[in-house]
Amino acid sequence: MGLKDNLGESYRKSEPGDRKTGYAGSRAYRRFFEGYEEITVPGKNGKGNRIERIYRGLWYREDVTNGGWICRKAGYSISFLASLCLFLFAAVPYSGASPAWYTALFQAVSTALYFWLFCVLCSYVVSPRNMTVSKYKRACRPLRYAAGSTSAAVLLTAVCSVIYSVLHGNSSNGNPMTAAVLEFSAALLVFLIFLIEKKTAYITVENSAEDVQNNPQAEKNSEGK
Repeated sequence: MGLKDNLGESYRKSEPGDRKTGYAGSRAYRRFFEGYEEITVPGKNGKGNRIERIYRGLWYREDVTNGGWICRKAGYSISFLASLCLFLFAAVPYSGASPAWYTALFQAVSTALYFWLFCVLCSYVVSPRNMTVSKYKRACRPLRYAAGSTSAAVLLTAVCSVIYSVLHGNSSNGNPMTAAVLEFSAALLVFLIFLIEKKTAYITVENSAEDVQNNPQAEKNSEGK
């Protein structure tokens, strides 16, 4: 049975020794296994004990159809690759790239943010239909911020190209306005990822004795903002 839940409260970090989670450890360890319960069970052949982790937290999924879920993954991937290609083409010699130091600075920042977006997007693309709270926080929550930050940095790079063109005209590589158009287009493609993800609603599903991942019907009445 579904449960309407506040997403901000559902992924509360557990403190060391929290009785509700049943485990302690480093902050990174607890964050990775958030929502899991650790129990001690006999080892194989009755020798010693081993730790078994059982997920007791909420399941998260996008409030879209299966077809829409697949289309989003494909659309995000295509938009990212197209944006990256436009950005790289605008930065190579003879494309009109501005030689100014301020343009180079924002190009470096944009490159780093593209790498961050790539890592987050890979995690999102390989994520299952129903996600644990840890997977949701690693794959979905950062996607909006990574896309928004990358879009802003690339947009500022384009603005720098326009400023250089106004102040200095054509560079030795050609017309910086050409590079600016490519950079504006690259920023727009990434901004679309940010915009769609910002409007995406995620529903939460109470865990049960059965495997919720194999029972999509159990999530119909659950919704989170």
